[in-house]
Amino acid sequence: MAVKIGSARINEYGTVSGGKAGDQTGGEVATQNWYLHSKGWYVAHFSEAAVREKIAKDMEYACANNNIGYCQDHRETARETAAAYNFDLSKVGKKVEVDCSKLVQICLNYAGISAGDFTTGNFISAVAPYVKKGVCTVYKDDAHCKSSVFLVRGDILVTRTKGHIVVVLSNGAKAISQASSTGSAPKPASGVNTIVRDGQIHANNFSNAGIDADGIRGPKTKVAGVKVLQQALNSDYRAGLEVDGIWGNKSEKALGKHYVKKGETQYMVTAVEILLMLKGYDPKGLENPGKFGSGLESAVKQYQKDHGLKVDGIAGHDVLKSLIA
Repeated sequence: MAVKIGSARINEYGTVSGGKAGDQTGGEVATQNWYLHSKGWYVAHFSEAAVREKIAKDMEYACANNNIGYCQDHRETARETAAAYNFDLSKVGKKVEVDCSKLVQICLNYAGISAGDFTTGNFISAVAPYVKKGVCTVYKDDAHCKSSVFLVRGDILVTRTKGHIVVVLSNGAKAISQASSTGSAPKPASGVNTIVRDGQIHANNFSNAGIDADGIRGPKTKVAGVKVLQQALNSDYRAGLEVDGIWGNKSEKALGKHYVKKGETQYMVTAVEILLMLKGYDPKGLENPGKFGSGLESAVKQYQKDHGLKVDGIAGHDVLKSLIA
């Protein structure tokens, strides 16, 4: 089944400005099947299921409400009206206009996310504070961006250069979603480590680990960590490993003397971030491919200190092998 997306698309004249307020054609603000945009997509994935569900739900409200049409010149009118209803777009009862980025901003506001008045050109920068907090992941890899199979309801797709932004409304075939049928996020149980839980979610998305996000580091989570490292070695170095969670001679040879340190951008950095989370350490954000910043360096140093390793902030062979142990 095709993955559905929703967005503010175009006005009744097939242009971006002008036209009457409201949706004159039923297609100005509407759903459609996922497609690969000519400019390419980036994916923003919020880790909390309740946040994703509210983003998706408000987009559905907009697409079903023919009072909301498309026009860049009058893009603020939808938000100004929706603000009186806590940004619930189902309650907008007069003719208003919006464009693609303003509509996603309203959906984020409805979900309690304040990313400012962004455009398609600076959306990734606008969500950077949430990435830094570890509650949002930006995917730039082909697996997430050139196919719909890993997309999760409530994900946001934005073109890699100024162009378009949409909300994902249904799960891809291989999506690992923590949302229940009602969209409510499971409450952490007693003894659940929320950092480990988020790491499990990221492991599922990064390497299709297929584990429960229960916040408990059990045997399956350990196997997931091996899969994460194998996937990163394949992505960065074309290692040709089977991502099976079994660390054998071929995996050991592929790892070799590889390491990552501050200032580098690699999928291996993403792997280190996820592996630290699976051990309960907070890297202060996650990107794909990852950027090795100060937050990750501090987490690596703390892990090294706690495990009797040389404290230099570099994730080398000894650190990586310890993280998957």
